[in-house]
Amino acid sequence: MRLLITVPDQSEATGNLVTARRLQAGLAEFGLFSELALLPDVDPLPAYRQACKTLCPDAVLLLHAWRTGRAWLRSRDELPLPAAVLLTGTDIHGGLDDSEQGPVIRAVLESADLLLTQNHLTAANLIATWGNKVHHLPPAVQLGTTPYLLREQHQIPADAILFLHPAGIRPIKANFDLLWLCDPLAARHKEFRLAFCGPVLDPVYGAAFLAAVTQRPWASWLGVIPSGAMPAALAAADVVLNHSRSEGLPGALLEALAVGRAILAHDIPGNAAIIDAGGNGLLYSDSSEFLRQAEGLINDPEQRQRLATAPRPDLSPKTEAATLAALLRTLHS
Repeated sequence: MRLLITVPDQSEATGNLVTARRLQAGLAEFGLFSELALLPDVDPLPAYRQACKTLCPDAVLLLHAWRTGRAWLRSRDELPLPAAVLLTGTDIHGGLDDSEQGPVIRAVLESADLLLTQNHLTAANLIATWGNKVHHLPPAVQLGTTPYLLREQHQIPADAILFLHPAGIRPIKANFDLLWLCDPLAARHKEFRLAFCGPVLDPVYGAAFLAAVTQRPWASWLGVIPSGAMPAALAAADVVLNHSRSEGLPGALLEALAVGRAILAHDIPGNAAIIDAGGNGLLYSDSSEFLRQAEGLINDPEQRQRLATAPRPDLSPKTEAATLAALLRTLHS
């Protein structure tokens, strides 16, 4: 079986591309040959057609119903390929309600043969509308082994209590809001440090955000950390944050669980699906709850250690690939 995996053409550090490469490697172990096609946002159809011409695939796996699914949707008459869609957070949270994206996403969901999500809460909700073509794909992480001396490289003192926010710089990740939210923590705790890492995906938002970071000596932007070095970077932090307004299933938090870090995350479905509040992490719903939880983590190293050493979920790429391979073979039976 030849599979085409379509991915939005964006930074190497984004979750979509990391996921696609992990799936490609995992599927190969189960005898499924696949190629990646990076599709541009402006007009993905020509790149999609060329990839289909080159590979002659038996089926297509669409990462992102809007950003790559619309090319498949527009070409079904000339390229009638069965398709599975691996839904992202922006497909479900925001995209469906958007006047431009919503009708296209719904058409892709209705026409696709399989709808996949790695968030079990999202799967349960989607089944009510789309029935038995919805499947939960177990999440996984493939931890890189590249060394990364985060504190030494970015002049962060060894005794500082480091909160790390790994996310692209764009409004949906609420990086700017988090920076403002931490002002009172920095005023009360001289040992507090806040670091951001990830690509600038919105230039206007990013410019304003980076200017604000430079005004705060306790905050820093570390730039883009290569995916292979992310486990080492996460391990250097005391607390890993997620302040997003919406998520599908954040890979950075899965990696934080895998390497054993305390997590403090916004209480949204994408985060709540993997955080057992009070067990392997903490969730907050508003600014006052964030500040209370963050204060507790700064003041209580034993709590940080307890969260960091909580039982970890099965995040095996082999389990993920085995499930996906079995589902994809139903498209070519």
